[in-house]
Amino acid sequence: MADLLYRASLAVAPRLYVTLSRLWFATCRLDVENPDVIRQVMTDGGGIAVFWHYSFLYIFHHMRRYPGVVMVSASRDGEYIARVAALLGFRTVRGSSHRRGPRALRELVRHVRRGRNAGVVGDGSQGPPR
Repeated sequence: MADLLYRASLAVAPRLYVTLSRLWFATCRLDVENPDVIRQVMTDGGGIAVFWHYSFLYIFHHMRRYPGVVMVSASRDGEYIARVAALLGFRTVRGSSHRRGPRALRELVRHVRRGRNAGVVGDGSQGPPR
């Protein structure tokens, strides 16, 4: 039963999140420092965006105009994030400091060398304490 509930939530939750976040984030204002530099790097390809755990869902929304590849945890919870990323046009590599990390990092580097943009969370696997 738990597996059925997990699979059902994987089918519904990411789509629901993307739909609701588009409405919500349409009401948010984002101030970007040096937007021309960011636009140029991301348009040329091979840019690497580093962000914190608390902001990754908004970053996916904001950076969707620069599709690329993001590293997402190989955990069951990471599957939700991977599906949200895919719905927003991103490819994913799966890995973390605990599972498949080195392989995922090598795969991410290959994507960047091919000219794709990349995104990684810079504050570790669980983020800073709050």
